[in-house]
Amino acid sequence: MGGVDERFYRELFGEVDKQGEWVYSDTNSYSIEELAARFEDVLGPEAVYDSAVTDGQILFSSGREQPVTGRLVQSIEDFSPEPPEGSLAARIGKAQDGISSKYVDSSPYLRKTNPETNPFDILVIDVPQDYHTGELSKVLEAAGKASQEVQEFHDEIDRAISMRIDN
Repeated sequence: MGGVDERFYRELFGEVDKQGEWVYSDTNSYSIEELAARFEDVLGPEAVYDSAVTDGQILFSSGREQPVTGRLVQSIEDFSPEPPEGSLAARIGKAQDGISSKYVDSSPYLRKTNPETNPFDILVIDVPQDYHTGELSKVLEAAGKASQEVQEFHDEIDRAISMRIDN
């Protein structure tokens, strides 16, 4: 994307890392500096941030319309993308879509996902080249709150399943 250099990515990912709730994941293959240098490569690496308090992750990659697009992801193991309509995974995706709907209007950097395609994508984060750190903080806070609600929802599902198994 024209006009974006590795300094932009280094500063952006450094800013996300400073927020505290989102931690640069150990699963990343590169340091933030190395990732910034490689970020615009074709099929370049994603920047993965783990929630410090939930099972959520934000996956940042090169965007189509903005330099960077992030996805808040919080999956339940063993569910595949594009589940059949009416399946448990599809219904969970719909419930999570209801959670994310509350947060999507809190920033122009946020937009809804498509739960029919991947029920475990919660929010999409579009970071423009001229992003403001205050708006980024607001976005990360909203992602944290959405992730917290999704975690509580997953914990409720887990408790309900555990009760059935234990009885």
